[in-house]
Amino acid sequence: MRMQFFKLKSVLGCLLMMLSLVGAAFGTFPGHNGLIAFQVQTDAGIQIYTVRPNGKDLRQITFLDGDAVGAAWSPDGRTIVFEHDAPGQCSNVAIMNPDGTGIVEFPAPNVCEDDPTFTRDGKRIIFHRFDPATFDEAFWSMDLNGGDRHGIGLCCADPTVSPDGTKLSYVGFNGDPTGAALFTANLNGSNIFQVTPFSFDVAVKQDWAPGGKHLVFSIYGDNPIQEFRQTS
Repeated sequence: MRMQFFKLKSVLGCLLMMLSLVGAAFGTFPGHNGLIAFQVQTDAGIQIYTVRPNGKDLRQITFLDGDAVGAAWSPDGRTIVFEHDAPGQCSNVAIMNPDGTGIVEFPAPNVCEDDPTFTRDGKRIIFHRFDPATFDEAFWSMDLNGGDRHGIGLCCADPTVSPDGTKLSYVGFNGDPTGAALFTANLNGSNIFQVTPFSFDVAVKQDWAPGGKHLVFSIYGDNPIQEFRQTS
């Protein structure tokens, strides 16, 4: 379970907004568009599916106990990283092939790890880590074997690497039930910049445009009624 406890990952008809950012960048993934990976609530928990952009070839690719959420593609499109929330256990990061085979999980004793994403070169995974014993939480980085782990120092949800590989966007909280803002920072945790006010209640998930000059995100993530009023 997320211990940032538990910001609602809203997927209800969200109002999308885009903000301009300074600086050139490259496309997020080179080549043509491929499969879309997304999560679906099933009778056996939340599971990951893939589908083509035209809506064809819908396929369930995870069949795990508990929830499989937060799927993110590697830059070469050959691997998916995701969060596995097994019943009664802290969440952990896992990777798999695009067809759901070859699942490898990277559990860390006595801590919760979630919200994974790849770095631009595809050689490392950025993720959120929470220690229930100390209540410490931050973004961490590890290699594709689950080793060489170290903290970045930022916090708190949905880290997403920019197309040029130099920055992270993420969601931070101010402690209010609907206080969530979008931030950016350098990949090493420096140069933190608050992009939106906390009153926007930014929802997970947000993302970079392929050109790196815009971010797309949803507001009122914890208030579906307000969200509906704003988009009606």
